[in-house]
Amino acid sequence: MERISMTLKEFERVGESIGPCELVEGEVVHMSPGGWIHNSATSKIAVLIANECDREKCGRMLTNESGLVTDSTKGTVRGVDVLYISYKRLAKGAGYAGFLRTPPELIIEVKGADDTWVNLKKKVDEYHKLGVDLVWLADPKSRTVRIYPNGGKPILKHDQEMIDGGAALPKFKCKIERFFED
Repeated sequence: MERISMTLKEFERVGESIGPCELVEGEVVHMSPGGWIHNSATSKIAVLIANECDREKCGRMLTNESGLVTDSTKGTVRGVDVLYISYKRLAKGAGYAGFLRTPPELIIEVKGADDTWVNLKKKVDEYHKLGVDLVWLADPKSRTVRIYPNGGKPILKHDQEMIDGGAALPKFKCKIERFFED
C-alpha cells in the first residue's frame, strides 16, 4: 500500500473522508473495518459506559474510532474504540470542530484480529503520556481485560471478575463477561 504523509492539520481536514485510519508520526496508517466480534464488544462496552454517563450525569462517552490527538508535535492521531471524558475535563456543551485534544479519563481499546499486543501497549503508553488516567485493553478472544492505570501496575481480569471505573468512573461496576455477551 502506498505511504501517505500529511500534517496534523491536513489529516484533521480530510481524515473522515479517507476511511478508517490513524495518523502516526505524520504517516497515514489505514485500518481495516472491525469484524463482528470486535464491533460487538465495542458496542456493548460503549452502551455500558454511556448508560453510566446518563445515570450519573458526569460526562460523555465517545466511540466509533474517535480521533484523539496524542502528539501534536509528531502528528499522531489515534482512533479510539471507546472513551469517557468527564464534564470536569470538558465542560458540558463544549466540544471540538475536529479531533479531541483534551485527555479523557478512560480509554477502552478492543483487540481486533490484526492487533498486536506490542502495538496496543504503544497506544497505552501514548495515552498515559497525554494524561489519560486509565486504559482498558479488552480481548474478546480470551474474554479478558488488561487494566492499565496511569503510573500503576497493569492488572489482568477474566470474564467472571468484576471491573470498575476506578477514580475515572467511580460508580461503574460490572462483570467483564457483559462486554463479550452475544
